[in-house]
Amino acid sequence: MIWTHDVFGNSVAIACFSGQTDRPVIESRMTLNQRTDWPVFDIDAGAGTCPFCYSDDEKTDLGRSPAGLG
Repeated sequence: MIWTHDVFGNSVAIACFSGQTDRPVIESRMTLNQRTDWPVFDIDAGAGTCPFCYSDDEKTDLGRSPAGLG
């Protein structure tokens, strides 16, 4: 079974069968993951692509954290 997503974000499964039958039986089991959408915060337009660079002001705010050293 192959899983993919359509243009609307829906999960779509494609199943291939090994032979023919006169009585198809399809069984399904499902596990639902209930979670909030990620990210739950706004992303600055400049951070929408990778890699991105921090401005000098942002580097100052980040201090000596690994992100501020670049």
